[in-house]
Amino acid sequence: MTPNVFDSGIVSSILSWMLCIPLLFGILQWVASFFVKHKGVPRALSIWLCVCLFFLSPARYLLFQVVAAACYAVQSPQAFLTLFLLVLYVPILWCLLTAVGLSLPLVALFPIQGKSGTLAGGRAVAASVVCPLVCLISSLLFNLALPYAGWTVHWLRARDVIRATNGPASVFYRYVVSSFGLYIGDPVPLPKFYSQTPQQPVDLLCCHVAVIYLGDEQKDYFLAHQYPELYKQMTGETPAK
Repeated sequence: MTPNVFDSGIVSSILSWMLCIPLLFGILQWVASFFVKHKGVPRALSIWLCVCLFFLSPARYLLFQVVAAACYAVQSPQAFLTLFLLVLYVPILWCLLTAVGLSLPLVALFPIQGKSGTLAGGRAVAASVVCPLVCLISSLLFNLALPYAGWTVHWLRARDVIRATNGPASVFYRYVVSSFGLYIGDPVPLPKFYSQTPQQPVDLLCCHVAVIYLGDEQKDYFLAHQYPELYKQMTGETPAK
């Protein structure tokens, strides 16, 4: 059986888990912080805000991007070298996406707090209504901005980008992100040829990453090596080995 060019090596897989396990624990700690009693905020409201942020905003997808980026760094020497350029602008783009998708709902609560700095009584009721609405709006804006952010990394090799979806990124995406889409009611962006794939979880993740984060040439490379028969059917050409 011919090995898949998008399979990560053993060393890369081990390093990916070593980098991501602390990240996953950090994510769990962040979620748990919402269940802790905060001064001036009822516990029930704090939990409700956590539910809104986690299920109605792109928070889960933003965390997936962090996990996938950590995995990408160890996929090959070439991938590691590209980090010296990526660190110049990708963190800025991620912060902008976070501002749109995650910070906007939190900022919307400040006017409700007012000078009192609390969210009790009527303020709590108002916050519980406003937060999910703002989360959905921020998700819509995030979904519009994501392709433009993805375009900035279209120069990366498909081999490294798709390999980054193995291991921790695959587990996180399958069980935390794709169960609900980017946000409830929003389909995951996918290429047209996805309907002709086996449509397994690995196909969902790889095709989504390909359509957002790969340029046209690299997307063809992905299609040719991940789905050679489909590539031949669509282009009439035999994939180069």
